[in-house]
Amino acid sequence: MDNPHLAYSWAKSIVDSIALALNFVIILSNSRLLRKLPHTSVLIFTLCCSDSLALINSWILTTTHIIRNTLDYDKKLCQIHAFLITGGCLLSINLCSVLTFLRYKMIVHCQKVTTKFLVASMSMATFVSFVVAGLPFLLGSQDVSYAMQPSGDDCTSRWHGRDPETLTLVISAITILAVPLAGMGFAYYQIYRKVSTTFEAFRRVSTFSYESSSQSAPGRTSVAMKSNGSGGTRSSIPPTKGTKSEEEEKQMKLLIQSLAIVGVFVVGWAPYFTFAMMEVISGVAQPTELEFAADFVMQLNFVANPIVILVFDEDIRNNVFGKKKKECPSFEEGHVGPPNRAVTLK
Repeated sequence: MDNPHLAYSWAKSIVDSIALALNFVIILSNSRLLRKLPHTSVLIFTLCCSDSLALINSWILTTTHIIRNTLDYDKKLCQIHAFLITGGCLLSINLCSVLTFLRYKMIVHCQKVTTKFLVASMSMATFVSFVVAGLPFLLGSQDVSYAMQPSGDDCTSRWHGRDPETLTLVISAITILAVPLAGMGFAYYQIYRKVSTTFEAFRRVSTFSYESSSQSAPGRTSVAMKSNGSGGTRSSIPPTKGTKSEEEEKQMKLLIQSLAIVGVFVVGWAPYFTFAMMEVISGVAQPTELEFAADFVMQLNFVANPIVILVFDEDIRNNVFGKKKKECPSFEEGHVGPPNRAVTLK
């Protein structure tokens, strides 16, 4: 194995090891508390599992090359690795799509996310991902569809292949990549419009309610708790300068969490998606250096994902560091808040 390949194998093996360690910390610390996690956190936990599946196979490949000091690898094992890596990566993409759809469902349509719906969504994402990854085996074309890439550290589809069986796999995989990306863009645009409109309405209603109550009862402050139509409540206390209402902060926190997790994923995958599309369109293998770069950015994405999750998902972070979350009413997963009531403070 020449020096460039050896250096890349070492770099990829180290990055994969770091990513696996971070994902395992999240998985091991949250697995026994899975039933207590909110639905979206369960989905994010599953995303760590799918990433780990792809990482384990990638790490085995690169470590084997380093130990043996050769790029030679058993053909059948390479095909198995390719199936698991492809299935794991497609599942991660589909889970990001499901996460986006759940946020869209809760924020835009104010609908409750049930456990049944969550399980059905994740099951469908898993089924579709591994059926597509297993197409070469179902069609008996694994010998031509799955192969070691020129870098020597990646067993995946031959993106430039032109035989019918390989094209079936490539087109299916590209569709799973492209359609969710377009759907995410539409969903987050609608979420942005909804959140912007809702926040402005909260400010207008809060200010009006406060002024009305102050004029009607001098010396007394009326705090009206009104239903927001989705199980939660909103307060008529006007937000002071530089602060946000509780509902506004919660909605923004959920939106930022989703955008961070999905955004990092999309940015990390963009170079490899571009590389794959170049091979699909041209029908020829691209330079090894380009594959090195695209694949390495994707490995860095696997490191960034668990870090972003720990930063933005409070429930998962608390389980990792052994902190107990304060008990408070939750409106995210469709929990029913307190009924309409008026509280008078003297």
